[in-house]
Amino acid sequence: MFKFRIFIICLLSIFLIGSGFLFATPALASSSVKLADDGAFTNVNGLSVNQIQDILRSNNSFLKDYKQGGRSAAQIIYDAAHGHGDASMEMNGIDIYNTINPAAILAMLQKEQSLITMTSKNQDALNVAMGYACPDSGGCNKDYKGFTKQVENGAWQLRYNYERAAGHGFKDYQVGQTIKIDGKKIKIGNRTTAALYRYTPHDGKNFTKFFTKWNKNGSKASNDGKSFYAVFSKITGLKKTYKPGQTVTFTVAYKNSGNAVWYKEGENAVKLGTQDPQDGNNILLNNASRVVMRNDNVKKNKKGLFVWTVTMPQTAGTYTVTLRPVAEKIAWFGPAKTFTVVIK
Repeated sequence: MFKFRIFIICLLSIFLIGSGFLFATPALASSSVKLADDGAFTNVNGLSVNQIQDILRSNNSFLKDYKQGGRSAAQIIYDAAHGHGDASMEMNGIDIYNTINPAAILAMLQKEQSLITMTSKNQDALNVAMGYACPDSGGCNKDYKGFTKQVENGAWQLRYNYERAAGHGFKDYQVGQTIKIDGKKIKIGNRTTAALYRYTPHDGKNFTKFFTKWNKNGSKASNDGKSFYAVFSKITGLKKTYKPGQTVTFTVAYKNSGNAVWYKEGENAVKLGTQDPQDGNNILLNNASRVVMRNDNVKKNKKGLFVWTVTMPQTAGTYTVTLRPVAEKIAWFGPAKTFTVVIK
Protein backbone atom coordinates (compact mmCIF):
# COMPACT_ATOMS: atom_id res chain seq x y z
CA MET A 1 0.00 0.00 0.00
CA PHE A 2 1.41 3.30 -1.01
CA LYS A 3 1.92 5.89 1.71
CA PHE A 4 1.27 8.63 -0.83
CA ARG A 5 -1.62 11.02 -1.16
CA ILE A 6 -2.23 10.70 -4.90
CA PHE A 7 -2.62 6.93 -4.66
CA ILE A 8 -5.64 7.12 -2.37
CA ILE A 9 -8.29 8.21 -4.85
CA CYS A 10 -10.26 5.50 -5.27
CA LEU A 11 -18.56 0.37 22.65
CA LEU A 12 -18.10 -1.99 25.59
CA SER A 13 -21.18 -3.84 24.27
CA ILE A 14 -24.18 -2.80 26.31
CA PHE A 15 -27.49 -4.43 25.55
CA LEU A 16 -30.44 -2.58 26.96
CA ILE A 17 -32.54 -5.71 26.93
CA GLY A 18 -35.61 -4.19 28.46
CA SER A 19 -35.68 -1.45 25.86
CA GLY A 20 -34.67 -3.45 22.85
CA PHE A 21 -31.94 -0.93 21.99
CA LEU A 22 -28.27 -1.50 21.53
CA PHE A 23 -25.41 0.69 22.68
CA ALA A 24 -22.37 -1.15 21.40
CA THR A 25 -19.32 -1.31 19.24
CA PRO A 26 -19.43 -3.99 16.54
CA ALA A 27 -18.81 -7.48 17.93
CA LEU A 28 -15.27 -8.45 17.13
CA ALA A 29 -13.69 -11.88 17.01
CA SER A 30 -11.05 -12.77 19.59
CA SER A 31 -8.46 -12.62 16.81
CA SER A 32 -9.13 -8.97 16.01
CA VAL A 33 -6.15 -6.66 16.25
CA LYS A 34 -6.11 -3.22 17.87
CA LEU A 35 -2.76 -1.46 17.59
CA ALA A 36 -3.91 1.49 19.73
CA ASP A 37 -7.07 2.99 21.18
CA ASP A 38 -9.01 5.25 18.79
CA GLY A 39 -9.48 7.97 21.41
CA ALA A 40 -5.78 8.04 22.23
CA PHE A 41 -4.68 7.95 18.58
CA THR A 42 -6.78 10.99 17.63
CA ASN A 43 -6.10 13.01 20.80
CA VAL A 44 -4.23 15.89 19.16
CA ASN A 45 -3.65 17.48 22.56
CA GLY A 46 -2.03 14.36 23.97
CA LEU A 47 1.33 16.14 24.30
CA SER A 48 2.30 19.79 24.59
CA VAL A 49 5.30 21.23 22.74
CA ASN A 50 7.27 21.09 25.99
CA GLN A 51 6.36 17.45 26.57
CA ILE A 52 7.47 16.56 23.04
CA GLN A 53 10.74 18.41 23.62
CA ASP A 54 11.22 16.56 26.93
CA ILE A 55 10.86 13.22 25.13
CA LEU A 56 13.41 14.24 22.50
CA ARG A 57 15.77 15.48 25.19
CA SER A 58 15.39 12.41 27.43
CA ASN A 59 16.29 10.16 24.47
CA ASN A 60 19.22 12.42 23.51
CA SER A 61 17.73 12.69 20.03
CA PHE A 62 19.47 15.11 17.67
CA LEU A 63 15.96 16.38 16.96
CA LYS A 64 16.04 18.20 20.30
CA ASP A 65 18.27 20.81 18.62
CA TYR A 66 16.91 20.51 15.09
CA LYS A 67 15.03 23.38 13.43
CA GLN A 68 13.52 23.86 10.00
CA GLY A 69 11.85 27.00 8.73
CA GLY A 70 12.36 28.69 12.08
CA ARG A 71 10.47 26.00 14.01
CA SER A 72 11.89 23.36 16.33
CA ALA A 73 11.25 19.68 15.62
CA ALA A 74 8.93 19.60 18.66
CA GLN A 75 6.93 22.54 17.30
CA ILE A 76 6.71 20.97 13.82
CA ILE A 77 5.35 17.76 15.35
CA TYR A 78 2.85 19.62 17.54
CA ASP A 79 1.71 21.82 14.66
CA ALA A 80 1.23 18.82 12.37
CA ALA A 81 -1.06 17.26 14.98
CA HIS A 82 -3.13 20.45 14.76
CA GLY A 83 -3.38 20.57 10.97
CA HIS A 84 -0.58 23.02 10.12
CA GLY A 85 0.47 23.31 6.48
CA ASP A 86 0.13 20.10 4.49
CA ALA A 87 -1.47 18.39 7.50
CA SER A 88 -4.79 20.03 6.65
CA MET A 89 -6.80 19.45 3.47
CA GLU A 90 -9.93 17.86 2.05
CA MET A 91 -10.07 14.79 -0.15
CA ASN A 92 -12.95 12.56 -1.25
CA GLY A 93 -15.34 14.49 0.98
CA ILE A 94 -13.18 14.00 4.06
CA ASP A 95 -12.00 17.29 5.53
CA ILE A 96 -8.94 16.99 7.78
CA TYR A 97 -8.13 19.93 10.05
CA ASN A 98 -6.65 18.05 13.03
CA THR A 99 -4.64 14.86 12.58
CA ILE A 100 -3.27 12.54 15.28
CA ASN A 101 -1.75 12.49 18.74
CA PRO A 102 1.80 13.93 18.73
CA ALA A 103 2.83 10.72 20.53
CA ALA A 104 1.64 8.78 17.47
CA ILE A 105 3.82 10.98 15.25
CA LEU A 106 6.79 10.29 17.55
CA ALA A 107 6.06 6.56 17.34
CA MET A 108 5.99 6.71 13.54
CA LEU A 109 9.27 8.67 13.40
CA GLN A 110 10.88 6.04 15.59
CA LYS A 111 9.34 3.08 13.76
CA GLU A 112 10.29 4.37 10.32
CA GLN A 113 13.75 5.89 10.87
CA SER A 114 14.63 5.60 14.62
CA LEU A 115 14.77 9.41 14.76
CA ILE A 116 13.71 9.67 18.40
CA THR A 117 16.73 7.71 19.62
CA MET A 118 19.17 8.80 16.89
CA THR A 119 21.87 10.94 18.52
CA SER A 120 23.66 12.28 15.42
CA LYS A 121 22.02 14.19 12.60
CA ASN A 122 21.24 12.06 9.56
CA GLN A 123 19.88 14.01 6.61
CA ASP A 124 18.91 10.88 4.70
CA ALA A 125 16.71 9.81 7.61
CA LEU A 126 15.21 13.29 7.88
CA ASN A 127 14.33 13.30 4.18
CA VAL A 128 12.10 10.22 4.60
CA ALA A 129 11.27 10.71 8.29
CA MET A 130 7.72 9.26 8.20
CA GLY A 131 8.22 7.00 5.19
CA TYR A 132 5.63 9.11 3.37
CA ALA A 133 5.53 8.79 -0.45
CA CYS A 134 7.96 5.87 -0.16
CA PRO A 135 6.08 2.84 -1.55
CA ASP A 136 7.14 -0.73 -0.85
CA SER A 137 8.07 -1.08 -4.51
CA GLY A 138 10.95 1.32 -3.89
CA GLY A 139 11.88 4.95 -4.42
CA CYS A 140 10.59 8.03 -2.64
CA ASN A 141 8.89 11.02 -4.25
CA LYS A 142 11.27 13.99 -4.00
CA ASP A 143 8.34 16.41 -3.69
CA TYR A 144 7.86 15.17 -0.12
CA LYS A 145 11.50 15.24 0.87
CA GLY A 146 12.44 16.76 4.22
CA PHE A 147 11.38 16.58 7.86
CA THR A 148 8.52 19.10 7.77
CA LYS A 149 6.93 17.76 4.60
CA GLN A 150 7.24 14.21 5.88
CA VAL A 151 5.69 14.96 9.27
CA GLU A 152 2.83 17.08 7.94
CA ASN A 153 1.90 14.78 5.06
CA GLY A 154 2.40 11.60 7.08
CA ALA A 155 0.17 12.88 9.89
CA TRP A 156 -2.46 13.93 7.35
CA GLN A 157 -2.37 10.54 5.65
CA LEU A 158 -2.83 8.64 8.90
CA ARG A 159 -5.83 10.74 9.93
CA TYR A 160 -7.32 10.44 6.44
CA ASN A 161 -6.91 6.66 6.66
CA TYR A 162 -8.59 6.75 10.08
CA GLU A 163 -11.60 8.70 8.79
CA ARG A 164 -12.09 6.55 5.67
CA ALA A 165 -12.06 3.40 7.83
CA ALA A 166 -15.65 4.16 8.88
CA GLY A 167 -17.35 4.02 5.52
CA HIS A 168 -17.41 7.07 3.22
CA GLY A 169 -18.04 4.59 0.41
CA PHE A 170 -14.71 2.78 0.72
CA LYS A 171 -14.54 -1.00 0.74
CA ASP A 172 -10.94 -1.67 1.81
CA TYR A 173 -9.30 -1.23 5.22
CA GLN A 174 -12.60 -1.03 7.07
CA VAL A 175 -13.21 -1.99 10.70
CA GLY A 176 -14.15 -5.66 11.00
CA GLN A 177 -12.55 -6.69 7.71
CA THR A 178 -10.04 -9.53 7.57
CA ILE A 179 -6.82 -8.71 5.73
CA LYS A 180 -3.46 -10.37 5.27
CA ILE A 181 -0.45 -8.77 7.00
CA ASP A 182 2.99 -10.34 6.62
CA GLY A 183 1.36 -13.56 5.46
CA LYS A 184 -1.07 -13.77 8.40
CA LYS A 185 -4.79 -13.12 8.40
CA ILE A 186 -5.87 -10.49 10.92
CA LYS A 187 -9.21 -8.85 11.63
CA ILE A 188 -9.12 -5.04 11.85
CA GLY A 189 -10.29 -4.23 15.36
CA ASN A 190 -10.69 -0.45 15.13
CA ARG A 191 -10.14 2.61 12.95
CA THR A 192 -6.63 3.24 14.25
CA THR A 193 -5.53 -0.23 13.20
CA ALA A 194 -7.07 0.28 9.76
CA ALA A 195 -5.22 3.60 9.43
CA LEU A 196 -1.86 2.16 10.41
CA TYR A 197 -2.09 -0.94 8.22
CA ARG A 198 -3.18 1.10 5.22
CA TYR A 199 -0.16 3.32 5.77
CA THR A 200 2.27 0.44 6.37
CA PRO A 201 0.89 -3.05 5.62
CA HIS A 202 3.30 -4.80 7.97
CA ASP A 203 3.38 -5.85 11.62
CA GLY A 204 2.59 -2.84 13.80
CA LYS A 205 3.90 -3.97 17.18
CA ASN A 206 6.74 -1.46 17.14
CA PHE A 207 4.28 1.39 16.73
CA THR A 208 2.24 0.11 19.66
CA LYS A 209 5.32 -0.17 21.85
CA PHE A 210 6.53 3.36 21.17
CA PHE A 211 3.09 4.94 21.27
CA THR A 212 2.33 3.34 24.62
CA LYS A 213 5.65 4.58 25.96
CA TRP A 214 5.24 8.21 24.89
CA ASN A 215 1.48 8.71 25.14
CA LYS A 216 1.43 10.57 28.45
CA ASN A 217 -2.34 10.96 28.72
CA GLY A 218 -3.64 7.53 27.74
CA SER A 219 -7.04 7.85 26.06
CA LYS A 220 -7.76 11.08 27.91
CA ALA A 221 -7.84 14.47 26.30
CA SER A 222 -5.85 17.16 28.06
CA ASN A 223 -5.57 20.92 28.25
CA ASP A 224 -3.30 22.97 30.53
CA GLY A 225 -2.65 19.97 32.75
CA LYS A 226 -6.33 19.10 33.10
CA SER A 227 -7.60 15.78 31.75
CA PHE A 228 -10.95 15.14 30.13
CA TYR A 229 -12.29 11.62 30.42
CA ALA A 230 -15.73 10.08 30.67
CA VAL A 231 -17.35 6.79 31.58
CA PHE A 232 -20.69 5.95 30.02
CA SER A 233 -23.44 5.73 32.64
CA LYS A 234 -26.89 5.23 31.10
CA ILE A 235 -29.51 6.30 28.61
CA THR A 236 -33.20 6.88 29.35
CA GLY A 237 -36.21 7.44 27.12
CA LEU A 238 -35.76 4.34 25.01
CA LYS A 239 -38.54 2.09 23.74
CA LYS A 240 -38.63 -1.05 21.68
CA THR A 241 -39.96 0.65 18.56
CA TYR A 242 -41.24 4.06 17.52
CA LYS A 243 -43.97 5.26 15.23
CA PRO A 244 -43.15 7.53 12.27
CA GLY A 245 -43.21 11.16 13.36
CA GLN A 246 -43.31 10.30 17.09
CA THR A 247 -41.70 12.88 19.40
CA VAL A 248 -39.18 11.37 21.85
CA THR A 249 -36.86 12.80 24.50
CA PHE A 250 -33.55 11.03 25.16
CA THR A 251 -31.19 11.54 28.10
CA VAL A 252 -27.63 10.24 27.98
CA ALA A 253 -25.45 10.35 31.10
CA TYR A 254 -21.65 10.25 31.26
CA LYS A 255 -19.61 10.31 34.47
CA ASN A 256 -16.71 12.77 34.60
CA SER A 257 -13.72 10.60 35.54
CA GLY A 258 -11.04 13.16 34.64
CA ASN A 259 -9.82 16.10 36.67
CA ALA A 260 -11.12 18.83 34.35
CA VAL A 261 -14.44 20.50 35.09
CA TRP A 262 -16.92 20.23 32.23
CA TYR A 263 -18.68 23.45 31.31
CA LYS A 264 -21.91 23.88 29.37
CA GLU A 265 -20.80 27.15 27.79
CA GLY A 266 -17.53 28.65 26.59
CA GLU A 267 -15.09 27.88 23.81
CA ASN A 268 -14.24 24.50 25.41
CA ALA A 269 -17.83 23.53 26.19
CA VAL A 270 -18.39 19.79 26.63
CA LYS A 271 -21.05 18.31 24.35
CA LEU A 272 -22.03 15.04 22.77
CA GLY A 273 -20.94 14.92 19.16
CA THR A 274 -21.54 12.55 16.29
CA GLN A 275 -19.10 9.93 15.05
CA ASP A 276 -19.07 7.73 11.93
CA PRO A 277 -18.85 10.20 10.32
CA GLN A 278 -17.35 12.56 12.85
CA ASP A 279 -19.29 15.84 13.07
CA GLY A 280 -21.86 14.53 10.61
CA ASN A 281 -25.44 15.76 10.92
CA ASN A 282 -27.75 12.94 12.01
CA ILE A 283 -31.51 12.62 11.61
CA LEU A 284 -31.80 11.31 15.20
CA LEU A 285 -30.37 14.64 16.39
CA ASN A 286 -32.77 16.71 14.28
CA ASN A 287 -30.09 16.81 11.56
CA ALA A 288 -27.56 18.34 13.97
CA SER A 289 -24.14 17.06 15.06
CA ARG A 290 -24.09 18.15 18.73
CA VAL A 291 -26.12 17.72 21.93
CA VAL A 292 -25.67 20.46 24.51
CA MET A 293 -25.04 19.47 28.13
CA ARG A 294 -27.88 20.24 30.52
CA ASN A 295 -25.64 20.87 33.57
CA ASP A 296 -23.97 24.26 33.87
CA ASN A 297 -20.81 22.43 35.03
CA VAL A 298 -19.81 18.90 36.00
CA LYS A 299 -16.98 18.22 38.44
CA LYS A 300 -14.96 15.03 38.87
CA ASN A 301 -17.03 11.92 39.69
CA LYS A 302 -20.30 13.73 38.90
CA LYS A 303 -22.57 12.94 35.95
CA GLY A 304 -23.20 15.14 32.97
CA LEU A 305 -26.61 14.89 31.31
CA PHE A 306 -27.17 15.37 27.60
CA VAL A 307 -30.85 15.77 26.74
CA TRP A 308 -32.54 16.27 23.40
CA THR A 309 -35.99 15.89 21.90
CA VAL A 310 -36.38 14.57 18.38
CA THR A 311 -39.21 13.91 15.97
CA MET A 312 -38.71 10.45 14.56
CA PRO A 313 -38.36 10.01 10.79
CA GLN A 314 -41.55 9.56 8.78
CA THR A 315 -40.10 6.63 6.85
CA ALA A 316 -40.11 3.21 8.50
CA GLY A 317 -36.72 1.57 8.91
CA THR A 318 -33.66 1.31 11.13
CA TYR A 319 -31.67 4.41 12.05
CA THR A 320 -28.36 4.59 13.88
CA VAL A 321 -26.35 7.32 15.60
CA THR A 322 -22.97 7.13 17.33
CA LEU A 323 -22.18 9.73 19.98
CA ARG A 324 -19.06 10.63 21.95
CA PRO A 325 -18.16 13.42 24.40
CA VAL A 326 -16.09 16.27 23.01
CA ALA A 327 -14.46 19.26 24.67
CA GLU A 328 -14.73 21.79 21.87
CA LYS A 329 -11.37 22.95 20.47
CA ILE A 330 -9.56 20.44 22.73
CA ALA A 331 -10.36 16.84 21.79
CA TRP A 332 -12.82 13.97 21.74
CA PHE A 333 -12.65 11.83 24.87
CA GLY A 334 -14.22 8.83 26.56
CA PRO A 335 -16.05 5.96 24.86
CA ALA A 336 -18.30 6.35 21.85
CA LYS A 337 -21.73 4.77 22.11
CA THR A 338 -23.97 3.66 19.27
CA PHE A 339 -27.72 3.21 19.41
CA THR A 340 -30.16 1.97 16.84
CA VAL A 341 -33.76 3.06 16.50
CA VAL A 342 -36.46 1.03 14.75
CA ILE A 343 -39.35 2.94 13.15
CA LYS A 344 -42.43 0.95 12.17
